[in-house]
Amino acid sequence: MIDSLEKIVETNKNMNRIIRINGILSQHLIGSTIQLLKYGEKYNVIIPRRDQLEQILQNTKFLLEEKQLAVNTFNKQNDYFNDESDQPQSNTDNNYRRGNSTCFRND
Repeated sequence: MIDSLEKIVETNKNMNRIIRINGILSQHLIGSTIQLLKYGEKYNVIIPRRDQLEQILQNTKFLLEEKQLAVNTFNKQNDYFNDESDQPQSNTDNNYRRGNSTCFRND
C-alpha cells in the first residue's frame, strides 16, 4: 500500500514538472514567434508564411486557455499529493515561468 502511494506521489511530481516545462517552452515559442513578426514589421522584412504564423498565434491562445483549464482540473484532483516542493524555488525558475528568460533580452 505504501509503495503504491509513493509511486502515485512520484508520478504526480513528475507530471507537475512536465506541465511546468511545457509552459516554459510554450512561452518561449510564442515569444519568439511574436518577436519574429515584430522584427519583420519594424524592418520591412518579408516573413514567409506570415499569415500562417499569425494564425498559429490565434490558435495558440485558445489552446493555452484549454491547457490551463486542464492543469487546474488536474491540480484540484491531486491537491492531496501536491506540496510546496513542486513550486518554483529560485528566481531563475520564476523568471522562466514569467517568460523573462535572459536568452530573449535585447540588453
